Amino acid sequence: MLGATNEPNFNELVQLHPLTIAIPPQVQIELRERGPAPTCDDDVRVATRFRCKGPAILEWSKSPLGLPIQFPTTQVVVRNLSRTGFSLLADRQWYPEQIAQIYLLTAIVTAKVVRARRLGSRCYDIGFRIVSFRKLEPATGE
Repeated sequence: MLGATNEPNFNELVQLHPLTIAIPPQVQIELRERGPAPTCDDDVRVATRFRCKGPAILEWSKSPLGLPIQFPTTQVVVRNLSRTGFSLLADRQWYPEQIAQIYLLTAIVTAKVVRARRLGSRCYDIGFRIVSFRKLEPATGE
């Protein structure tokens, strides 16, 4: 989607896929926070999570056998990230083992769903583990 000269850039993708998430008030408050996120007592992590709020484009790539689901490309919100994965807010339920391409302003990430939970109507917290990461070259002003 991104990268070729005839393909849209990140800002054009954001315009093509408007945000359709209904973010609950308590999550809106949480999205204002920045920096390292605290962990729970039973939370075992290999990398620190950092809270953030940023746009991304989520494109379905593949579902596991037995789950014949395809999703439309949609705009999402990056909730937090770490070296190994991140959490996105999406407008629909995703399922473990689904694969997606996530387009960020500076990179394209292939990731696998590892967890998902409903936060409200049209708002799901989807946890992804990074499978591959490709940094995009900055656009030149030619």
